[in-house]
Amino acid sequence: MRDREFIAQAKDFATSYVVEALLADIEAKHVEVWKTSQAIEDREACFQMVRAIQALRSELVSVASSEEIAVYNRRLRGAVV
Repeated sequence: MRDREFIAQAKDFATSYVVEALLADIEAKHVEVWKTSQAIEDREACFQMVRAIQALRSELVSVASSEEIAVYNRRLRGAVV
């Protein structure tokens, strides 16, 4: 398990305006190429990049919230008899 400092920094990174803006710009660029490209290979590559960006966002949220989930689970274990 990661230490609290790591998780706090991951949360800051995941919720950073700059990170989200960069990911949104990259995603928008690939969506535009996806829409306008004639080549199937180019469209497929852009689709995969958009999916990768979405997966990265999801992973960032997961890491950033891992401490909150652990605290919640510890509370649940304490409440269960």
